Amino acid sequence: YLDQYLAMNRATTVDEWRAAQVKYNAIPSVNYAVADSQGHIAYFWNAHMPRRVEGWDRRKVLPGDISETAWQGWEPVEKLPAVINPKSGYVVNSTTKCDSQLHLSNRCSGVSYP
Repeated sequence: YLDQYLAMNRATTVDEWRAAQVKYNAIPSVNYAVADSQGHIAYFWNAHMPRRVEGWDRRKVLPGDISETAWQGWEPVEKLPAVINPKSGYVVNSTTKCDSQLHLSNRCSGVSYP
């Protein structure tokens, strides 16, 4: 994962940063807000998301003794959530709901987000 951090830190554009994320995909789970000097912004979710066989209701208990329910490797980074240059002009990453009563000065509407 150190190679990925080094490549991301050396990136000078959002595109270079994304290329480092896609190339290495070594960091298990971190969210990133990225910007460059040309005014481009982005939000990327970086994770190892398991690839699973379709057809199972994963909200229910699944049998753990058959290969059909086992992970089939990792989903490609390109399938993970990302927002690049949103119309809103900004990206948000928060562990608290933005309409939380705890953060009255940070109230926001769902209409504001792409």
